[in-house]
This record gives sequence, structure tokens and C-alpha cells, in this order.
Amino acid sequence: TQSDSGRGVFPGLRHEEARLQEQLWAAEEEYRYKRMQTTELQEDIQGMNRTMEMLAQEEKVEHELMKENQSRSAQLKKELDSQNEKIVRATKQCSKLTREIRSANQSGGGRSFMERDIKLREMRTSTGPSPHAAGGEGGPAPPLASIHQSLVQVQVNYCVQYEKL
Repeated sequence: TQSDSGRGVFPGLRHEEARLQEQLWAAEEEYRYKRMQTTELQEDIQGMNRTMEMLAQEEKVEHELMKENQSRSAQLKKELDSQNEKIVRATKQCSKLTREIRSANQSGGGRSFMERDIKLREMRTSTGPSPHAAGGEGGPAPPLASIHQSLVQVQVNYCVQYEKL
């Protein structure tokens, strides 16, 4: 029987074959493990790329918002400067008009007729009607005169207020 004699001739063959089978199994196992690691790393990279794209998009949106806010801030600053210039011009004009009115009428302690009239009307309204009021009987002033008086009073108060500044 040759097979018996063949086994005897190569006694280490079975042992070598078992060792090689074990190495093959270990190599295949390592290959599967490395392949799994590679797949996981690729998935991680894809996830990181998606995150990076989202962050880049968010950064772009934030940058645009920042530019819009800076633009709006600059616009509001220009509007504020314009309003301040208008206030300065109005204040100067009120001061000039007040000086002109007072210099045109030196009587009454430097106050104009309108200013004295307004003061007199204020005193009348705080103490009640007098027999010398418009209409001659202590009644209310005619509607147009009342509106005119209120308008003049507002204008003078506005000018006097800004003159003090």
C-alpha cells in the first residue's frame, strides 16, 4: 500500500498543510478585518465631508448676514448723521429767528408781542377767563384764533427749547 508508505515518507506534510491552512485562515480573517476598517474609515470620511460642507454653507450664510448687518449699520449711521445735521440747522434757525424777533421788538423785556401774548393767554387759562378776554364777555376764544394761538405757541416753545440747548 503505497498510501501508507507515502505517509511515512512525508510525515511532516500533514502538519505543514495544517499550518498553512491556519495561516490562510488568519490571513483571510485579517483581510476581512482590514476591509471592515477601510469601509468604516470611508464612511467616517464621507460623514466628515458632509459636516465640512454644512459648516462651509453655514459660514457662507453667516458671512452674508454679517455683510448685510455692516451695510445696514453704515446706512443707519449716515441717516443719524443726516438727522444730526438737520437738528443743528433747525437749532441755528430757531436761534436766529428768536434773535430777529427780539431785536425787532425791544419792548417787553426783550420778548416779542407773540411771546407776551402767549404768556398772557397761559396766565388766563390757569386762572380762568377774565372779562377782558376775546369776545368781551369772558367766553372762549373763536376757534380759528385758538388754533392760531396754539400753533404760534408750539412754534415759539420749539424755538425757545432749542435755543437753550
